[in-house]
Amino acid sequence: RRLGITQVVLLGTTTPNWIRTTAYGANSLEYEVVVVDDCTSSQTEEIQKANIADMKRMGAQILMAEDFAKWQPDESLRESICKEITKHQQKQ
Repeated sequence: RRLGITQVVLLGTTTPNWIRTTAYGANSLEYEVVVVDDCTSSQTEEIQKANIADMKRMGAQILMAEDFAKWQPDESLRESICKEITKHQQKQ
């Protein structure tokens, strides 16, 4: 907070463990939570959908990569995250 950070953007693997846990922690500290859905993964599609729905109910903003690219957070944060998303998509 002292650095002016108000948003947490999450992408990565093991949604039920890392992504969801981080989302709940950030939410409890009153950060705006954004999850880039198609840049996260779970062992099965059913597990993924259940966890995304749970985070949405918690108040997280759920975006797809294409929508995230149009999202308007702090510009330097957006550029940094878009680079990471591009790297992730190129590996698939």
